Amino acid sequence: GGLAMDSSGNLWVAEATGLTPELRILRFGAAQLFAWYNGTTVEPTPTIYSFDPGDARSDPLHNEERTINTIKVSPSTGEIWLGTTRGAYFQKPDINDALAPYLCGKGATNDSTLDDADGTNQPCAGGGSGWRPMPQNNSEQFDAYRENFGGIFLDTLGNSWLGSDYAIRGVIIRNLTLSQTRYVGTSQRALVRLIDEKITDPTSVVVKVKVESTEVTIPMTEDAPGQFSASFGFTTSAGANPAVGAHLFTVDKSKENTVEATYEYTDDQNVKHPISLKASWVEIAKFQDDAFIGGPCFLRALGN
Repeated sequence: GGLAMDSSGNLWVAEATGLTPELRILRFGAAQLFAWYNGTTVEPTPTIYSFDPGDARSDPLHNEERTINTIKVSPSTGEIWLGTTRGAYFQKPDINDALAPYLCGKGATNDSTLDDADGTNQPCAGGGSGWRPMPQNNSEQFDAYRENFGGIFLDTLGNSWLGSDYAIRGVIIRNLTLSQTRYVGTSQRALVRLIDEKITDPTSVVVKVKVESTEVTIPMTEDAPGQFSASFGFTTSAGANPAVGAHLFTVDKSKENTVEATYEYTDDQNVKHPISLKASWVEIAKFQDDAFIGGPCFLRALGN
């Protein structure tokens, strides 16, 4: 079992063990918890949801005893994640914080008759539509039901990390990378790569780049669905305009220059969040000392 609290202050409790139709998830409302904490004599009454990812009619594999090892709430999406001794599942509550007990669609590669236990073939559309198993790909799904998921970490970007007795699995929703942490010389260009599976308008994706005190917004190119990139360079010539053309930033070769790339996304609660990466640019002169390296003393030492 386990405990988890969402961003609204609701407390979610997962019962540990039982046949799947009997497993329950309890939600204690934030207002009741706050009143109880401040001395009210009325104990909080939970809203109870059953967890039933399958039954003998649609998927006999699921009609077995299992244990819920852990429950987590995503700080970015509000999804409820369960790690069990027979697979991992996630579901986003509806506007009333309610959960459906059954599975929703597993994906186009799977037999539609296995989509959910109640036989309604409910799609995974919106909150409270049902539990989705992880992983989604057909080749691993059967074996994944036998995996014992003991740990789940949900980061603020919406990414999910799951540890089982078989492997560590990651569900990458959003990620920003910079090609290097240090750029040397004006011949190097910086490459910014972005993964954001939540993008609805690929033409509006931009990254803010700041080199020292100069900051510009650079459009990102969609390389594949949900994957974007942009590049910029450096020059020691004064008066460069990094907002156009090759996006060249003027740098000072007498010092180490700060470089920062920032991408801003909007989460499911319509709150904006920045992701920032930092690097630096320097000019390192080539080292050559012919007086020592090519001198007679050095050659004589080699000969000895």
